[in-house]
Amino acid sequence: MTVAGRINLMVVSTASVMALLILTATGIREYFLLRDSLISTLTTEITRETALAADLQLRERRTLHNFLERLQTLSPAISYVRIDTVDGIEVVEQSAIEDIEGKLPALNVLRGGASHDKTGLTVQEGLPPPDAAKLMASVTGGEQVLNASIPILSGLNPLREDLTRGDFGASLAQPTGSQFVAGFVHVGISRSMLLVALLPTLGTIAGITLLLLLIGSLIVTRYTRKLTGPLAKLARMADDITAGNVGEPLTIEGEGEVKEIANVLNAIIGGLHNYKTQIGVDHQLLSMKVEERTAQLSQRNQELNQAVRQVTETKDRLRQMAYFDSLTSLPNRRLFTEQLDLLLRLSKRNNEKLALLFLDLDNFKRVNDSLGHSAGDALLKEVARRLAACVRESDVVAHFVDSDSRIDVSRLGGDEFTVVLNQVEDEQAVRTVAQRLLDTLLQPVVIDDHELVITPSIGIAMAPDHSSELEGLLKAADTAMFHAKSQGKNTYVVYTSDMDAAGVERLRLETDLR
Repeated sequence: MTVAGRINLMVVSTASVMALLILTATGIREYFLLRDSLISTLTTEITRETALAADLQLRERRTLHNFLERLQTLSPAISYVRIDTVDGIEVVEQSAIEDIEGKLPALNVLRGGASHDKTGLTVQEGLPPPDAAKLMASVTGGEQVLNASIPILSGLNPLREDLTRGDFGASLAQPTGSQFVAGFVHVGISRSMLLVALLPTLGTIAGITLLLLLIGSLIVTRYTRKLTGPLAKLARMADDITAGNVGEPLTIEGEGEVKEIANVLNAIIGGLHNYKTQIGVDHQLLSMKVEERTAQLSQRNQELNQAVRQVTETKDRLRQMAYFDSLTSLPNRRLFTEQLDLLLRLSKRNNEKLALLFLDLDNFKRVNDSLGHSAGDALLKEVARRLAACVRESDVVAHFVDSDSRIDVSRLGGDEFTVVLNQVEDEQAVRTVAQRLLDTLLQPVVIDDHELVITPSIGIAMAPDHSSELEGLLKAADTAMFHAKSQGKNTYVVYTSDMDAAGVERLRLETDLR
């Protein structure tokens, strides 16, 4: 092939590739612009529908269905629309795809790991394409549906069961600033239908590109005819240099760039040896520099790993100090109150019973006064160990998100301990555990060569029978514990409402005596 032919082929090929790339990039850009515009329109429509959260909370399916039909008319690319609650329960669905029921993934898959207040985007394959896009789907490798999961925001907590439409109206009239996710609108967008919608635009761009390519080819062909003569001489000179025929000075006719290229080729031959020598030296220096940098990076990586370990250890120590008793390693009052409040809300939602056992050691002050605080601390450690060993897995609080936050046995301070029993069947089961605690602590313990027998007084309160709130349940258990002490200690007492009246009367008598 001649030089002119090669230049023409190269220019035309390059221009064709660039045109194809431009067409492809434009198509991709237009596709994403169209897709993002549709998602933005959907988000705007959902946000503007201020009554949507109330309709979802009150299960107004007819109103929700009408809203989904309105959304589906926004674009023929919308394959389906579905509304789920925040727990993933499907409320209503509108689809242009036949037999779609059961083919859509669960809520966590549709969300794709996005945070609750953000729009989640996932891709699903395997769904049948619309009739108008079957050819496009077969050409592009099958149908893909973009699942856009858009949150429904509300000023009210959807977990409240007593909400009315008036409450939603009040929250819109006087917003508090807090936003809750009431549910999600899942919209399936057909890739094939979006591509079909782009065909007119892509056709116009392709026609313009082809016309420009034709004009450019004609211009290049005419220009290469003028350039062919001098370039042919340059080609022969390059062949001679390649063959090593450089003994005679190289001369070439012509001016301008062609003459300059010939001079450059002569200079290249003259400096080839020096260039190879310099390349060898540079390569050796570069190898030495790479080895030096590799060693430095390895050292920095070790230092970074050490810093990460130190931060992790410090974080663990701070958490231990904040949430656990330093003497017994049991959960302290702070962790106890946080977890118990959570358990009370979960028990109330699941309609389950929870029991709180409040333990206070009898005559513990006498041990401190007689044997010293070190003996008292040793006794508290032994009591904590026995309580933890006594409470079986079937009795304890089940099922924390973090297993390090269990509060089956906790120390509130001093000689006060608590035991929490979750998902209890009845009061008799709690009495059985309380009696087992009494029997376990009644066993003698030897401290500093002294055999001690320590007994507890246990107050029992149950939720929701006695209280469903943290403070109320603690107060009931504490009141029952004091009644246990008044009955001779080393026993347990289940709280009753009469105890509050007796406590108030005792306080009045003590005040009168003073």
